[in-house]
Amino acid sequence: SGRRKCRLVLQGFSEPFEWDEGRSVDSPVAYQTTLRMLMAKAGKGEVVSQRDVSVAFLQSSNYGPDERRRYCSYKMYKGAVERVYELLGPLYGQRSASRRWYETLASWLTSDAMGFVQGMNEPCMFRHPVTGLVVVVYVDDIITRGSQPATDDFQEALGAQFVCTD
Repeated sequence: SGRRKCRLVLQGFSEPFEWDEGRSVDSPVAYQTTLRMLMAKAGKGEVVSQRDVSVAFLQSSNYGPDERRRYCSYKMYKGAVERVYELLGPLYGQRSASRRWYETLASWLTSDAMGFVQGMNEPCMFRHPVTGLVVVVYVDDIITRGSQPATDDFQEALGAQFVCTD
């Protein structure tokens, strides 16, 4: 009775360091002062909303052909045959998964289609020059502040691009 879910989580501590050689695996996280400022500057008629991106790391861009191939092994139960799978993209538990998600989301926000400008001193804050909508990224949570129409348009575009929960 009821639906059961499970999630494959990798043990990032056992990954070969060569997988991320020369690349940072750290993902920027919004400063607490940025979140406070977002709330404090909310003006009359502005809406502050939050959206969670479901299984965000699985929605990150896949590994490219020029990137090192990555693998994981899985054993269904003790004594079973161990199977090895090539990873097409990041999974939860990988050292670089959060960085990959951030890069995917930031490139979508700053694309010509979306038109946001990234903050110079805060890499997790984006502002739309026309609508004034402010977007702050906190791992897989997206917090917005702006007019109701701009917020609705953004939420619709976000939902069309990524699987989100309300």
